[in-house]
Amino acid sequence: MIVSTHRVSGILLILAGILFGSFMFFHPANTPRGALEAIWVPVHIAWFFAYLLIICSFVFLYQSLIASQTAFTKLGYWLSFLGTVLSLPIAVWDSFVIPYLAKHAPDFILQIEEVSMETPVLIFRIIVFLTILIFSLGFLLYGISVMQMRIAPKMAGAGLAVGAPLFWIGALFFSKGMLGNLITEIGAVLFGLGLLILGIHLVSNPLPLVRSLGNESIKAAL
Repeated sequence: MIVSTHRVSGILLILAGILFGSFMFFHPANTPRGALEAIWVPVHIAWFFAYLLIICSFVFLYQSLIASQTAFTKLGYWLSFLGTVLSLPIAVWDSFVIPYLAKHAPDFILQIEEVSMETPVLIFRIIVFLTILIFSLGFLLYGISVMQMRIAPKMAGAGLAVGAPLFWIGALFFSKGMLGNLITEIGAVLFGLGLLILGIHLVSNPLPLVRSLGNESIKAAL
């Protein structure tokens, strides 16, 4: 039972890795004009579905990872899971609200995301910032635990640990500058590769993953 769920989780991670690792290559400029391009909505919907796939894959891994005696692994699991769930509204915002504002009130985008000091807007930005922080920290810890526990090839853990923070650093600080989406693309590719490699490993090697967790009850279930 656990072996089959690991394989399902692996397939979901492979799909998530492909979507996350590739969507930024089709991302238009981060401007109101870019948000009006036809490709904007499909690109961000792909991003949204990548998050959904990650969430579903983590659900299938719950029993094994929570059974681990490593508090570090548990913390990374919960933070990355929570950060991914909280990222769904951000993906919806970018997919549908931004294009609407770009068409009807383009000046509001800058006001809401960067300039306005009104309380509701500040709360919105704080929630977004906390989501980004939780997501980045969660996958940093999760990626490190993957490398430490040898759950999968080290490249998988490194991709998650480096890619998640780099993706958001690029999106927040460099996407509107000279580098454009370059930093964000690198982060997305690394994170996508981490998901992809972890997924491939889960599909082809579910038994070593379970045994590496060192939990006798899980071994008995096999």
